[in-house]
Amino acid sequence: MKGYSREESYALFEEAMHNLTTANFILTAKPISDLLKFIVYNEIMQSFVSECNRSINYDSALRSAIRKENGKYYFTLPKSNRAIVALTVNLMYDFDKGNQSLDAFISGFYPATDLKTSYTMFCDAVLIPFRDAFKQAFLFDNNLIENQDIENEKIYSKVNPAAVDQIGSLVHMLRTDFLADNKLNTAEREDYTLIADGLYEALEKGDTRLAAAVWAGMKYTIGSQKKYLKRFRELESVLKMYTII
Repeated sequence: MKGYSREESYALFEEAMHNLTTANFILTAKPISDLLKFIVYNEIMQSFVSECNRSINYDSALRSAIRKENGKYYFTLPKSNRAIVALTVNLMYDFDKGNQSLDAFISGFYPATDLKTSYTMFCDAVLIPFRDAFKQAFLFDNNLIENQDIENEKIYSKVNPAAVDQIGSLVHMLRTDFLADNKLNTAEREDYTLIADGLYEALEKGDTRLAAAVWAGMKYTIGSQKKYLKRFRELESVLKMYTII
């Protein structure tokens, strides 16, 4: 993707958000995927979102956003603009990868007579505030260190646990692919598994330098084979999102 200025990048982001918030509910998969791809492949956006991601633990932030009152469940965005950005981007990543069902999420937190209405409520409560928080933090607060909620300070981590979880899931899928590949001999299967496991273990320990070194090895082994390319690209997307590579 060509180099865009900060203002140009935000204009494109806003266009992608418009496509998402005005989409027919049953056709939201593509605008969600397009938005995430834009963030990953726009250098300024990717760097900004990665900074936001380092401020929270996604799983803990997601739990904190959910509360139950009088038998009903509510989803509330955090107060910090950057925390809103990190939480919402990761939530959309979950929707995109099938880790969470968008249908179940909006019908659970925004019940209505039909999913179209629930989606409109979700846009008003989450996606529009996300867009506004993104604009404020990306265009105007970029050189400021925002005061984080106490919860965010407690859950700060060198390697965002959300990245570790996502890489862990993809590594597990790769291991399954290796086992199912009858064209691999035993030694190759063991080597590939060792490399994939090494990437996950390096991230789990918080050793980003080792993770980058393992990734370099993966590019010339697993990443060079067309049959594993889809999974390799998914790993690459997560690692770039969290500025590990």
